[in-house]
Amino acid sequence: MAPGQNWLRLTHKQHLPMQENLDSITQLLLKAMDSPLTAEERERLETWIAASAGNRRLWADINDKEQLQASLIAYDQKVTVFNSYTPGAASAVVPIKRSARLKYWYAAAAVLLLATAGTYLFYQHRSATRTVEATQQIVAGDVPPAGPRARLDLADGHTIELDGAANGKLTEQAGITIEKTANGQLLYDTTTNISGNTADLLYNTVTTPKGGTYRIILPDGTRAWLNAASSIRFAVNFPDNYRLIETRGEVYLEVAKDINRPFFVKVLPPQSSDPATLVQVTGTRFNINAYGDQQQTGVTLLEGSVQVKTGITPSQWSLTGRPLRQALLTMKGKLLQPGQRAIIDEKTEQVHLERTNAANAISWVNGEFYFNRATLSEVMKELERWYDIDFAYDRRQVSLSATYKGYIDRTMPLTKVLGRLEQIGDVRFKLTGKTVSVVQP
Repeated sequence: MAPGQNWLRLTHKQHLPMQENLDSITQLLLKAMDSPLTAEERERLETWIAASAGNRRLWADINDKEQLQASLIAYDQKVTVFNSYTPGAASAVVPIKRSARLKYWYAAAAVLLLATAGTYLFYQHRSATRTVEATQQIVAGDVPPAGPRARLDLADGHTIELDGAANGKLTEQAGITIEKTANGQLLYDTTTNISGNTADLLYNTVTTPKGGTYRIILPDGTRAWLNAASSIRFAVNFPDNYRLIETRGEVYLEVAKDINRPFFVKVLPPQSSDPATLVQVTGTRFNINAYGDQQQTGVTLLEGSVQVKTGITPSQWSLTGRPLRQALLTMKGKLLQPGQRAIIDEKTEQVHLERTNAANAISWVNGEFYFNRATLSEVMKELERWYDIDFAYDRRQVSLSATYKGYIDRTMPLTKVLGRLEQIGDVRFKLTGKTVSVVQP
């Protein structure tokens, strides 16, 4: 472990479905790392990955070179508890050397990860229900995790607080029924399949506060997940030749395919004075992160393809209908492949592409925090949004530069998450109401 870098790997348990034989799934995973899979094997692998957040974590770890290396080092040193900490020290990554035996090295690391995961099988089978109940229990004075809270702003100026609204039909616009489902989703009933002319488009906006999150099925069937302190604006009746939405904060999208209506996302910049970014989408899954307390916007692609475009002028955004569609289509951009992330500098409008473990970008959708060398300052910002709290500290006494890497369960109450951070670092937290005081003994 690099000096100043805190590993959270032991704060969660790896999950393997009880019905799967560990040896069998191990062989399948190892084959997937080194050889093509048959259609049947691919289907079985995808079913296993989709079965739980723990499986997705394990699959991500097996494809993460740094994590594989860390697993081998930890095993070799017989490390069971990581608590090495040097305040203010810079993080370092030990390079992985290439060799003819690289695939066997990866395989050995993968086996170690799977073996570690397997030690939890019996425990998970006996106590899964009890563990869920324990993590969701909130004691007096604690702060619960974010829940399904959002505001719906309708085209006619009316506002609906979704967390206080009854399940069922909320209203109707442009002949489309808007419903709140029992599992906390906002659903636009598209059975009528109404498209609108640009002159009479009706726009809705869904906004989550700090401490809130929400899921939406848009009129075209696209699914959207809103993280805390985020928003999405869209037409209830999309035009018949394109689909354009606006996002702010962090939003994960699974776009419904429609070859006749290309899909565009106008990503509102972290700073309102900066230009917006355009994402042109082919039926796909991707995540957008553009919070106002950040200097950069991130777009991570999991499936399909997207183009990231910058340099769009206000006059181009002012277009409507076919001229807007044509302008957006003809702009040049950078094409992302699955497993790539685009980092956009909002000041310079430069776009940098990098390889990434895309599954980690949507860990929040699967109920987890994922920190990748995040500084204490970045960790606190994430917790502030999710729990709707404030941190108080003296910069002269608390080092903010030590980094954290790993996962923490986002469904836990605040004090349990703070306890995890205290276990691996030398900062201490004290919760008073909605304020967390940070001290460094």
